[in-house]
Amino acid sequence: MTRLYTSIIACLLLVSGAIAQTQGPGSYNTTLFGQIDPGSSSSFGRYSALTGYAAPDGREYALLGGYTGTHIIDVTEQPIHQVAFIPGPPNGWREMKTYDHYAYVISEGGAGLQIIDLSNLPASATLVRADSSNFRTAHTITQHGKFLYVNGSGVASGANGGTMIFDLSGDPAHPVRIGTWMYRYVHDCTVRNDTLYAAAINDGVLDIVYLGSDQTSPQLVTTIEYPGGGTHNSDLTPDGSYVMTTDEVGATPKTLKVWDVREVDNITKVADWTPAPEEIIHNVHMRGSIAYISWYTAGTRIVDMSDPADPAELGFYDTYPGASHDYAGNWGVYPYLPSGKILASDMQTGLYVFTFNGTRRGNVHGFVRDAETGEPVPGATIEFPETGRTIVSDAAGRYSLSGAVDTLGFRATGMDYIMTSGELILAETGNEADIIITPLPTADLTIVLVDDETDQEIPTFAYHVVERTMASGTTQSTDHIFRLPKDSTYHIEVGAWGYLPRMVTITGNAGGERRVRMQRGYADDAELDLGWSLAAPEDNAQGGRWERGVPIETVLPDGTLLQPGYDHTGGLGNQAFITGIAGSEAGPGANDVDDGMTTLTSPPMDLSGYDNPILTCAIWYSRDGRFDAINDTLEVLISGDGGGSWKTLARVVESPQIWREYRFRLKDFIPPSQGTLFRIVASDLYAQSVVEAGLDEFAVADSGKPLSAVPIAPGAGSVVRFHQLRPNPIAGTAHLELDLAADQRHARLELFDVSGSRVALLHEGRIMAGPVSFAIDGAALPAGTYTWRLMLDDGASVTGRAAVVR
Repeated sequence: MTRLYTSIIACLLLVSGAIAQTQGPGSYNTTLFGQIDPGSSSSFGRYSALTGYAAPDGREYALLGGYTGTHIIDVTEQPIHQVAFIPGPPNGWREMKTYDHYAYVISEGGAGLQIIDLSNLPASATLVRADSSNFRTAHTITQHGKFLYVNGSGVASGANGGTMIFDLSGDPAHPVRIGTWMYRYVHDCTVRNDTLYAAAINDGVLDIVYLGSDQTSPQLVTTIEYPGGGTHNSDLTPDGSYVMTTDEVGATPKTLKVWDVREVDNITKVADWTPAPEEIIHNVHMRGSIAYISWYTAGTRIVDMSDPADPAELGFYDTYPGASHDYAGNWGVYPYLPSGKILASDMQTGLYVFTFNGTRRGNVHGFVRDAETGEPVPGATIEFPETGRTIVSDAAGRYSLSGAVDTLGFRATGMDYIMTSGELILAETGNEADIIITPLPTADLTIVLVDDETDQEIPTFAYHVVERTMASGTTQSTDHIFRLPKDSTYHIEVGAWGYLPRMVTITGNAGGERRVRMQRGYADDAELDLGWSLAAPEDNAQGGRWERGVPIETVLPDGTLLQPGYDHTGGLGNQAFITGIAGSEAGPGANDVDDGMTTLTSPPMDLSGYDNPILTCAIWYSRDGRFDAINDTLEVLISGDGGGSWKTLARVVESPQIWREYRFRLKDFIPPSQGTLFRIVASDLYAQSVVEAGLDEFAVADSGKPLSAVPIAPGAGSVVRFHQLRPNPIAGTAHLELDLAADQRHARLELFDVSGSRVALLHEGRIMAGPVSFAIDGAALPAGTYTWRLMLDDGASVTGRAAVVR
C-alpha cells in the first residue's frame, strides 16, 4: 500500500504575509509629551483631522478639528493647553492647513472656507471670515507652496466634487481660485511640484495629474488602478520615485501600498505592508524617508521607507488601547514641527503629542532550522511580543525582519514543533542568525474507511482536519497516516462519494490503525473534495466559474449582498460551492459570472435501491437585485441516464440575498436509477447584471429510511427556510438564527457532544413562524465539537455543528 502522511500543526495558526499584530503594546521607541481632551466637557467629543503651526517666535501649536469648531493648542512646553477655539458648523469631518500666519479650515458641515488669523497667538486667534463664494462644504484640504487645494467639495461649487486650486501669494486672507480638476470626485490629494496625486476613493484609483507651471490647466497623465480599491490618500518618497496609497474602504486589504512610478507607462506595486492585518489604515504622510501613518485603532506607525520595497517599522504610539478593527482611534498625524514633536488626533480622546527617539533601521535574517536534522523549517511562526509583530518563514525556511535597531525577544514554533524563546539582534548593517526549534514527540495513526455493508475497504477517501484548515486532501489508497503530536486531540472529517461523511475524534498518542465504518448514502457539505465537476464542455462564461472554498462577502455600494461571507452549514464547516470566489475580494463584478454559463455537476449516484429519494440542498443566487434580468437564471437539473438527458428541478429567478433551502422528490422527475446526476448551471446573459451563485448542504435520502447524518432531514427544508450560527467557533455567547415557515407546537432544540450525549436542552415547546434566535452559552461548555439538532412537529430535523474554543 502507498502510505500518505498528514502532519498536523501544533499550537499555532500560521499567518500568511510578513507582518501581523494581534494586540501589541501601546508604544515603541516613542515617548508621550502631552495629551488633552479639550472638548470632554461638551456632549460632542468626536475629533477629526489636525495640523501644526510653528509661529515666528518659536512657539508651536496644534490645530485640532472638533465637532463644533477648531481647537488651537499650545504644545511648546508641558503641560500642553488650549489657547483658542474657533467655532464652526457642527460636523464630524473637519480639516485644516496653514500658510503664513493663517489657518484655512473646511468641513462637511458648511461655512465654506474659514480663514483664521494666528498672528496674535498665544494671546488669541481670530476668524477673519468664512468664504462660501466658491463652495459651502468640502472634505479635505491640501497646501503646497503658495497654493491651496480644496477636495471633495459639494457639486454646487461647480467642481463636481473634484479639486479646486487657490493662489495664496497675493493676499492670503483672500485666496484666489485659479484652477479646477473636475475629472471625478477627489477625496484627498498630494502635490509635488507641478503634479497632483488625486485619491479618488469612490472609484478606487489614484489619478496622477499634470497641473502645468501656473496650475491653471490640469491634464490627466495616468491612473493607478487595483482590485477592490478605496484610495483614501497618498504621499511620495523624497525623490518622487515611489508613491504610497492608503485604503480605508473597499474590498482590498487595508495595507500601505507602495508603487514604483518612475515609468508612468509601467507603474508597479513593490510592497503591500501592514503592522496589523485586521486594523484599518487611514492617512500616510512623509517626512524625509520616514512615513508617519495614522492607522485608526493601531495608532500612529513610524515606518522607514528608505527601501520602498521593504518598509521597516521603527516605532509607534497607539492612542487606542486594544484592537477593535473599526473606524475609531487615530484619525490624523502631523510630523512636521521644527522641534520634532509628533501630533496625533484620536477621534475619542483628543490630541496626543509624543516624540520619536530617532532609532535607525536594522535587519535580522536567517533560517528556522530543525534541532535534530538541521534542515530548514518552512511556515514557522516567529512572534515578537514587545512590538506585537509576527513573521513567518518562507517555503525555503528563510525569515527576514526589518525594523528598528534593537534586541527583541521572540517566540518561535512550527508544524509539530515545541515553542522556543530567545532574542534576535536587529543590526543597522544587518545580522544573520538561525532560529533552532525542537520537534514535538509524535505518533502515527492510520485511518482506513470500511463499507458498513460489505466490510470492504473503500479504495480512496477525502479528509479534512477541523482544527487545521490546511490539512486536507484526498488519499490515493485505502489508508492514510496522520502524524500527530502526542497528547493532542483532533477532529477529522472523512468521506467518500456514496457514503455519509463521518467525524472522527483522535488523540496523538493513540497510534496504530483506526478502521472507520461508513454508512452508504449521499451527503456533501463541501468541506471535503468528493469529486464534483466544476465545469462542462459547453461552459462559456468569461469569469466567475464554479469553485469550492470559503465564500468571500461581496456587497454593492447600495448594500445589495451579491455573495455571502459564510456558507450554509451553520456548524464547523465554512466551505461551499461558489461562483468566482477568488475575485470576490476585488469587489462587486470583479469575478462574477460573465457573458455565458458555468456548470457544477455531482459525481454519479446509484439510487436504484431507493424507494422514494428526496434531494435537499441550499442554494445562493443573486443577480444584484435586478428583477428585469430575466435571462439570468439558475437552472437546477437532474439526469437519470448518466447525463444523456436532463430534467429541470427548478429555475431560480429570485434574488433573495439569503441561502435558501430546496427539497425535491426525484420520482416526480426521473425513475430512481444507477446513473443519476445532479447539476446546477449559472448564467449571465444580461449585460448589466452581476450574477453570483452557490450550493451547499447537498443530500439525498430515502424518505422511508431517515438518516441522522443527513444535515437536513426530509420535510425540514419546507419548514426551516434559513439557519445560521454566529459566531462559530464560539468563545462566549453565540446565537442560532432560524426562520420557520410554519408554527411548531412541540419543537425541541438540543445540543449534543461528540459522543452523542445531550449536554443542553436549548428549547422545548412552541416556536412561532418567522425569524427566531436562540442563545448558546459557550462559556458554560468545555472546548470541543458539538452538534445542535432542531426536531420539528412532523419528526423531521435540522442539524448543524458548533465548535467551542478557549
